[in-house]
Amino acid sequence: MLFIETEPLAPAGRFAEWIPDATIIRPFAGDRLPDRVAEPLIVFGCALERGGDEAMPWLPQVRALLVQAVEDSLPTLAIGLGAQQLALATGGRVAMPKKTLETFGWIAHIGDISVEKTPAGETDPLVAALGVDVKSIGAGWNDLRVRPKGAAQVFTHSPTHSSTRPQIFRVGSAAWGVTFHPEATGDDVARWLGIFAPETSDDGIALRVDNVRMFLSKITESSRQLAESFSALAARGPRLDSTEIISQDEADSAAEAKAASALDTLAGELLAPTAATERMRALAVLDAICTTTRPRFTCTSSGGMTIARLDEGGGDRFGIARTDDGVLLWAFDHESPMNIAETGEVWPGLLEGLPEPLVPLCESEKLNGEPGTPSITLALWSTGETWQHGAPKVREGIRPEETDSMLGSVKAARTGADIAEDFGHYYDLDLTPRDVDPLLAGTPLTPAMAAQIRAEADWDHVRTVAEAAGYPVA
Repeated sequence: MLFIETEPLAPAGRFAEWIPDATIIRPFAGDRLPDRVAEPLIVFGCALERGGDEAMPWLPQVRALLVQAVEDSLPTLAIGLGAQQLALATGGRVAMPKKTLETFGWIAHIGDISVEKTPAGETDPLVAALGVDVKSIGAGWNDLRVRPKGAAQVFTHSPTHSSTRPQIFRVGSAAWGVTFHPEATGDDVARWLGIFAPETSDDGIALRVDNVRMFLSKITESSRQLAESFSALAARGPRLDSTEIISQDEADSAAEAKAASALDTLAGELLAPTAATERMRALAVLDAICTTTRPRFTCTSSGGMTIARLDEGGGDRFGIARTDDGVLLWAFDHESPMNIAETGEVWPGLLEGLPEPLVPLCESEKLNGEPGTPSITLALWSTGETWQHGAPKVREGIRPEETDSMLGSVKAARTGADIAEDFGHYYDLDLTPRDVDPLLAGTPLTPAMAAQIRAEADWDHVRTVAEAAGYPVA
């Protein structure tokens, strides 16, 4: 087996321990690259390197070897910078959106990451035996996108690590790109932070390294498993039976079907549209009883339209808009992989089938805070008493994922006891179901009801909020 270390910041590391018989070539140290490869190949390199061909004039030959390895079906693993070179060598792209670069510049994200197996990964020869969720070490630039052409994505980033988009992709039948660093250690994390994120304090570096060490056993287990899987694959010979491998189109279809099924399940868990609207109306009044500043729940009802919202802070929110034409339930999770608001677009398929009369609700300033393209990562709607939804698609290799963590308040299983506990904890009040149940049942509001919940409630404020929300006042 042949190892190529493209630069000194990301050597073979632990892979040299797990595959000890490999020949290591270091072109940066003067080693000559071969004209062709005839044995399994692993290419290493730090994903944070930005020097390109000018700083590393041997990279064009590395790409040529990767092309040849793909064409000859030689087992090939390209890690970090190597994965970027594999994508480029086979017609793909490595780029950062212009808007991200102009707004944020180059921001390095270095530390522990999580990736998840895709449907294509379930039958992939290299990763099928790995767990569904894998911990590893990531080092990448914020929103830098590695987009291999015609590749199958066998592992994708988890929602909590979407900024650097770690992934494993397969080109052809025997070449894999790993955009993170399973070969790395905590010492590498500290070194990369010092070089690529020099503004990080000593305490910040120590925290990142400690996080890696916290998950070190899991990171080591999955990394060793990946190395051993590749070694076993290499021992089988250079060519794989492509009939064993699920196509990217099949994987995408499976991912889209899974997303649609998750939305079906969610629709069945929610209160019916009318009941959900009334629940949100009551919670807005309950919030007004508990506080006069910065409410979480708000509701206004006028001109034939009711808009109820929950704002979790940090930009996350969900709401219900109701008119004579129907009901729209929407949510925005800024950490969702389906958050593409900065592009001015909505995730493809998310609003597919949305009735025409409800389309203006998506663009309403009352929902978004500003008019125009909606910030939406989840949507359901109804023109009767059942919820419907769109058919979210795979976009640029990223699977649609339902994010419903904010919708607990309008789920049928949510009881008065749950709501009393939630509001009691949030506002440091001693609440019981007996306090909140009348409000949830739509009982006309009285000063006594408000005082039962919070003795210091400002009745004038509560009444004003209730009337604006359309909640009955005695």
